[in-house]
Amino acid sequence: MLPPREMRQTYSRSMKRFEPLHVAGALQLHSHVAHMPDLIGLFFGVLGPILAFVFMLTPLIVVHELGHLIAARKFGVNAPEFGIGFPPRIATFFKGAKTELTINAIPIGGFVRLAGAEEGDLQKGGWNHASLRAKIAIMVAGVAMNFVTAIILLTIVFGPMSERAEVYLDEVQADSPAAAAGMVSGDRLTAINDVVLEMQGAPLSNLRTLAGEEISVALLHADGRAETVTVHLRTLEEAKDRGVLGVTIEKVSAAGPLNRGLPDAVRMAVGESASVATGLLDALWKLASSPFQSGTDAPALSGPIGLSVAVAENAGRLGIAGLLHFAGILSVNLAVLNILPIPPLDGGRVATVVLRRALGERRGVRAERILQMVGLALMLLLFSWITLGDVLGLIGRN
Repeated sequence: MLPPREMRQTYSRSMKRFEPLHVAGALQLHSHVAHMPDLIGLFFGVLGPILAFVFMLTPLIVVHELGHLIAARKFGVNAPEFGIGFPPRIATFFKGAKTELTINAIPIGGFVRLAGAEEGDLQKGGWNHASLRAKIAIMVAGVAMNFVTAIILLTIVFGPMSERAEVYLDEVQADSPAAAAGMVSGDRLTAINDVVLEMQGAPLSNLRTLAGEEISVALLHADGRAETVTVHLRTLEEAKDRGVLGVTIEKVSAAGPLNRGLPDAVRMAVGESASVATGLLDALWKLASSPFQSGTDAPALSGPIGLSVAVAENAGRLGIAGLLHFAGILSVNLAVLNILPIPPLDGGRVATVVLRRALGERRGVRAERILQMVGLALMLLLFSWITLGDVLGLIGRN
């Protein structure tokens, strides 16, 4: 879960027209009998985005579980099995090794099976025999791996795969700040406030944060003449449905590599990861404190359905760099969600083992079971609420 409704808007603002996934009307009825081709089209129209999302999510979960495995081995906790997907089992590799690799039939996520995890099992080298420090490190390692993965992916996106963008203007409103600055249809925007526009995301997505301010815009006219103009943007109140700049965009084209150095790319990747993490935490806090908010103040969270549609809508036009960007953001969200102190998430498991140590074995076990039931109920409630929002959002758009 992440705020991908914002993300979908960000990725689509650079397009003149936003065409949502359309499944309404996919079934054509004739004499109350559905045609088979239409049923097949509907099936793949719904299944395709979900498969695309699973294809992106599963490697990130496998990386998360790999973090648990590495930490377990480091602290001497045996892990008999590292599974990709969920049973039934299809194949087993490295039979007889300390850790067997299994490929399973349900290709969603993965898992690590730790020895001695059953209640009362105190075998040496097992989970229950491990120290508190080891248990915390093992559980936090998955989160750390997701953060590291996100930074690596985003560094690639902001480094060797980064490209300059040229934003082609389609229409310029007659009474707009853009028109007052001399912009016309066919002009290409190349930089704002001396910052080169980039292909990742939507180049003009940050303009709203500058609402009401005076900015400099570098542009190329249709005749090839370069010019830098000063624009006084509308305030958010003035903009409403007209936009702060007052233009519509025809297309965004790549204009060559940025050649950004590794230190700058890493810095941007870390900054992006931190921004995504704080944004998700803020949205979760809003949801927890005011779950029935509506309108612009409502938290923009999406679940598997919303994410599936986001991937499907953007995959074709974003290319490899855009999908890596999406995967990096998704990896940050996996890390943040897993560190929440809610069982059965990793953060919740950390909380329960600490509580168990503080309260003693008997009372700790009882408290752990209560927390697990409450945590599971909260997770189901959160998942149901967000999924309902996804479904209603799709219905509203279609």
